[in-house]
Amino acid sequence: MTNMQSMVPTKHSKGGQSARRFERITEDIADKWFIKIGEVATEIFLPEFLKGALKGVIIGGPGPTKEYWLENEYMHHELHKHIVGQPVATGYPDEYGIRDIVSNAAPLLRGFGFMA
Repeated sequence: MTNMQSMVPTKHSKGGQSARRFERITEDIADKWFIKIGEVATEIFLPEFLKGALKGVIIGGPGPTKEYWLENEYMHHELHKHIVGQPVATGYPDEYGIRDIVSNAAPLLRGFGFMA
């Protein structure tokens, strides 16, 4: 398992000209992070998909970033075609989030025979 940190700054309350500049910098950092996550997902899952060992991909995470990431297709197009269901919401961006996603995705996983 790989654990990576985004380093994307959170919102701040500064106003004036620096607010727009800060927003552009944050968007650029986020875009680079999404590209990196797409590359890692492709590196891990595409070989499994090509071997026939991957039946589908479930996307999840906190907030609207999961939908943004999907809409902009940062992941390899073959994997993108095999996304199962809608993105799964979680309140956590870490290991607890993964557990939360698996728990919340139980109806999707039942279709693949993984959950009773």
